[in-house]
Amino acid sequence: MIDLHKVHIFVILVSIMKQKYSLLLILAGALLLCGVFWVYMRSNATMSNPSNDVVLEEPIVVDGDELEPASPPVQLEFDLGSYVPYSSTSLAQAQERGVTVLFFAATKWCHTCSDLEQEIIARAAEIPGDVTILKVDYDNDSAMKSAYGVTVQHTLIALDSSGEEITRWIGLDLDELLSSLEST
Repeated sequence: MIDLHKVHIFVILVSIMKQKYSLLLILAGALLLCGVFWVYMRSNATMSNPSNDVVLEEPIVVDGDELEPASPPVQLEFDLGSYVPYSSTSLAQAQERGVTVLFFAATKWCHTCSDLEQEIIARAAEIPGDVTILKVDYDNDSAMKSAYGVTVQHTLIALDSSGEEITRWIGLDLDELLSSLEST
């Protein structure tokens, strides 16, 4: 004769084991999805801008003469006069010249930051001569973020020649930025 008490215990143990396996399968699936998402985001960020170099795909105009575009696009170092990477040296040089300094806190993964950067590069001639835009690495420059209270990427902060904040904007495109600079 079968002991019903032992059968009942066996059924409970099998039920518990199934629940544990289900939980393990759910956790494994969640980890797999997180891994796939992480790989996708990393590859998407490096494919959209593999370095800080700028790729120019449109013809370059110098003194009214259009230069022929190279094929494939030419890689240029990231330095366009009024738009330069932030460093204490570039800040000091801009302040010595007495120009308005515009901090641009940007990231590689921020699409609106990338869009504004491409606009600045393509339309560099439209940036007023008394403005220097310093691109600040939002992800890695915690000192600047702390000093100026920057809490979100795509923040732009206008400073006078003594380093005092004039105003700040978040999320502007170049047309809005140029318009705002005129009224500042």
